[in-house]
Amino acid sequence: SELDLSEEDIKQSIRELTENLQREDLASMDIAMSLHELKSNGLSQLEIATQIAKSEMYVSTHLKLLELPGELKTFVEDKDVKDIRLINDLRREYTKDSEAVTQFIEDHADEDINRNLVTDFKIAKNENTSKPVLVESEEPEQEEEEEEVEKVTKPNINNVDVIVKMEDGTSGVIDL
Repeated sequence: SELDLSEEDIKQSIRELTENLQREDLASMDIAMSLHELKSNGLSQLEIATQIAKSEMYVSTHLKLLELPGELKTFVEDKDVKDIRLINDLRREYTKDSEAVTQFIEDHADEDINRNLVTDFKIAKNENTSKPVLVESEEPEQEEEEEEVEKVTKPNINNVDVIVKMEDGTSGVIDL
């Protein structure tokens, strides 16, 4: 939806956003709204990135915040979360298992959620879902002479996260 700002208004918005990014620790959602205003007035992500001296990736990741599901958007706004990587990690996990992420947010409502906490959540979730699951055979029982064969399902290997532990004890997740 076009906001029909004049060229001078757009330049002023860019100046204000650039100054605010340099001076203040703005909320990620506020940055996203400002970037969206510029994009809605015909600027490409690359043009915006160039004008505010940020990467195109910076612009696109912030714009993705406007597409967050309601529960995550509320969490980001209520907690004034500024860590875009943390938000995107939660968004990716939400697309895989919205109930688990919602429960995680509720369980940690009274504390600050940081990257380490989200990484631990992802590790625990992967440990719970990556192990093969034994499934009982639906075939009728066979005579005792034959060996019993158990069926095993393979773990889902789509959306693999690689967890990296550094020598200094920190860890991170790479979403493949």
